[in-house]
Amino acid sequence: MKVINFCVKYKYILTIFIFILYLLLGDSNLIENHRMNKEIEHLQNELQRYNTTVNSLKNQNTPSATISTKEEEEEYFRKHHHLKKDDEDIFRIVYVDENKK
Repeated sequence: MKVINFCVKYKYILTIFIFILYLLLGDSNLIENHRMNKEIEHLQNELQRYNTTVNSLKNQNTPSATISTKEEEEEYFRKHHHLKKDDEDIFRIVYVDENKK
């Protein structure tokens, strides 16, 4: 009986408390949302840095007279700067001279 009286007396406070618990612990909670937003910001900054690097390499090192098509540009960056597409892996084989050890 005491529990029912307590719930009736403080029904608004209990409702607010349950709502706050839902926001903190539910499926789309605030903590996870904040973490995901920080990760998105980090990835956008990384993408912007990558694009800046690619553009600077493109402006400085490419012989613009010899590159006329998108395919030639892609081949140049693949060969000289080891850039790749999203769905492929590049394996570099490095030979170590046994005599220098």
